[in-house]
Amino acid sequence: MARLVIKNGYLKGRKAASHLNHLVKYIATRDGVEKVSNAKALWNSTKKQQSLITQIIREFLTCLH
Repeated sequence: MARLVIKNGYLKGRKAASHLNHLVKYIATRDGVEKVSNAKALWNSTKKQQSLITQIIREFLTCLH
């Protein structure tokens, strides 16, 4: 599940970054928001994921040569 998805096609120009910053801050701090702990440090990749990463790196390196 995605943590946060924002689509705002109407925010354009120089002030867009500022508006998006305020919008994200509002969304993150409004009532009813479920706060997720910073447990990412404990996440480990599975053997299948490690194998896929190794394969992708190997293929990428062969493309460079």
